[in-house]
Amino acid sequence: MPKRLDDLYHGFYKPQELAKLKNSIEENHKILIDRLSKDDRKTVLRVIDALEMICNYQTKASFIQGFKLGFE
Repeated sequence: MPKRLDDLYHGFYKPQELAKLKNSIEENHKILIDRLSKDDRKTVLRVIDALEMICNYQTKASFIQGFKLGFE
């Protein structure tokens, strides 16, 4: 069952295009990177990666929970 829910998620979920927000993030990231040391840059990238992973897991969990509720 988890494999099927995973397949449904990937089949139906379409990420939103948030161009303005993405551009803002990229611009601010560039500014921040220019002002940080190499070690601090790595830390910022780790934070960004972790936040993206959290968002991905939450999105997938929400989809699966919504599907289960709809199915019941």
